[in-house]
Amino acid sequence: MKRLAFNHIKYDTFDYSPGIIEIEGNMVVRIYPLIEEIEKTEWIGGTAYLKKQNNRFQAFKQAILIKE
Repeated sequence: MKRLAFNHIKYDTFDYSPGIIEIEGNMVVRIYPLIEEIEKTEWIGGTAYLKKQNNRFQAFKQAILIKE
């Protein structure tokens, strides 16, 4: 599992600013707002865009799939 922090996480009208995404493999398993520092979180910055794939989400930054 990889925990990544971004300035923005967007999907349609949904926007966490700032937010955290937890990824297993290439699928998002959890999304939540960044309200405090959490151990082992990697700050990526910028904007992550979510795309629904097989009823689950994948995260992209600059059109590149984010993987574990």
